[in-house]
Amino acid sequence: MVWYVAGSFVGAIALAVGIALFSAESIMLVRLQATDDADQTWWNAGVPTGARVDWEFRGRRRQTTFPGLEIIDYKAIAYSPETGQPETATATRVDAGWPFPCLTGSSWYLMPASSPPGSPIAVESTAFRVETDSGPRVVPWWPRPWGLLFDAVVMGVLVGAGPAVWFLARRIERLVRGKCPACGYPGVGTRCSECGRVGRRPDAVPDDPVRSMLTGEP
Repeated sequence: MVWYVAGSFVGAIALAVGIALFSAESIMLVRLQATDDADQTWWNAGVPTGARVDWEFRGRRRQTTFPGLEIIDYKAIAYSPETGQPETATATRVDAGWPFPCLTGSSWYLMPASSPPGSPIAVESTAFRVETDSGPRVVPWWPRPWGLLFDAVVMGVLVGAGPAVWFLARRIERLVRGKCPACGYPGVGTRCSECGRVGRRPDAVPDDPVRSMLTGEP
């Protein structure tokens, strides 16, 4: 049972990682949406530049969705209190998991204010980037407890139901063919002569015309 439960959690995490890595870009839905207060709160809480809260979003957020996957891209600008120069940052926020998001993560790129301008600084927070044939993918690794619990339950039910459905279908097929549902031995009767299983259908007794005339039984 412990291994079964552990396997359900591992399966839920593996499915979320697999969706983040191998989801088909050809059927992803991409939308541009206006940012709101929730986006600003998330940004201020996660941006890795200290306590600065004067970031302003530039443009709309880009939301990419796929069954079991949501990717949101942000871009914002702030002014350095030391130099007064603009600092630019981009962030990718990813939620993955099916049927509920069970992993979340974010990846940041910062262009600090400097003279002369420097190169962007990649800051991986709770996700890591993987290069694939279709381009870079951001894979989250920070668990969402409730989502992980629900996904593990669903995974456990699916894993347990698969063999149960197969065994049930096999037993029904054997009964239809007149075999023992337990071992598949041919023939029907109240007890299987091969495995001893009790509860099978009794054999049909053919009409015996001689016996009927002697006993007067119909």
